[in-house]
Order: sequence, then C-alpha cells, then structure tokens
Amino acid sequence: MHRILFILSFITVASCGLFGSSEKEVQAEPEEEVALTREEAAKAEGLFLKQFDLNRDNRPDVYKYFRLVASENAPEIQVEQIVRKEIDINYDGKVDIIRFYDENQQISAEKTDLDFDGRIDSTSNYKNGGLTHKEIDTNYDDKADIIKHYKKGKVIRIETDTSLNGFIDRWEYYENDKLVRTGLDTDGDGNVDVWEKPKEKKAEESE
Repeated sequence: MHRILFILSFITVASCGLFGSSEKEVQAEPEEEVALTREEAAKAEGLFLKQFDLNRDNRPDVYKYFRLVASENAPEIQVEQIVRKEIDINYDGKVDIIRFYDENQQISAEKTDLDFDGRIDSTSNYKNGGLTHKEIDTNYDDKADIIKHYKKGKVIRIETDTSLNGFIDRWEYYENDKLVRTGLDTDGDGNVDVWEKPKEKKAEESE
C-alpha cells in the first residue's frame, strides 16, 4: 500500500513540474510591426501632408509636407510652411526626388535617384536658395565619389575619388565654365602631387 501511495505521489509531483515548466517556457510571439502610412509618419513628425496626382492614375505622385507656424504679421494666425517635397517623376510609385526647405521657404537640399533604382545617387546642397555643392555616390557606399562646387550657379571645382576608395584624388578647377587646371594625388596621401593644364587645341582641331 505504501508503495502504491509513493508511486502516485511521484507521478503527481512529476506531472506538476512538467506542466509548470512548459507554461514558463512558452513565450508570446512578438506583434508584427505595422508600417506607418505617409499621413501617420507626417503626423509623428508634427507635420501634415498634402498629396497630388499629376497623371491622374489615382495614385499620388507629389507629396508635400507642411508645418503650421505663427504668421509674422499676425502671430495669432497660423500659416502653412513647407518643410519637404517628395516627387515621383516617372510615375512608378517610388519617390525619385526629395526636396528640403528652410524656414524662409527656400530649398536647402535635394536628394535625387538619378537612375530610378530606388536608391539616392545625388545630393545637392543650397544656401539662401543658391546651389553650393553637389555630391554624387556612384557605387552606393554612402560616400561621395564626385563633389561639384558652385558659385553663383557656375561650377568652380570638381573633386573626384577615381579609385573609389573613399578619398579624393583628383581636383579640377574652372573659371567661367572652362577647365583651367587639374591636380592629381598620385601617392594616396590626400595632397596634390601633379598639376596639369588643359591642352590647347590647335586651330585646325577647333575648326
């Protein structure tokens, strides 16, 4: 009799331990992340969104993001201030151009997908509405391979990483849109080792 009671007690304890441990090991599966809509993402930034369908295919092609600010002339009145504009220029459903605006409603930067592959290739930077420099990433390593510097709308210098190793090794200087000299870094120390001037075309070549 004692033996039967011992066996029953053992089975009861073992069963409780087994089922109890199973309950602790079972973990609730994490909830799936739900992607925010453009409206929700804008709201999270404290902005509101206006969408436009340029080609009338019932799908937005231009997205404008605004914030409300106090009017300079009437502080009690709130006015719209554009912050960002996203444009799908080839109507494939993907944004190709992103423009950013400063507090004066002037463009401050523009990111562009030049080949429509969904990745940004070029970033243009502006000051007081004027283009100052443009950075182009040709191999998608998040480093500029070509940097063009501008003054009054004209390019004055182009810096190039010809070896795509993350370091500039070629400098081109321009005057009135004409190349006047080129500097080359031949030993990879970041400094110009050789200066070259453009070859002058002969009269017969120019003709």
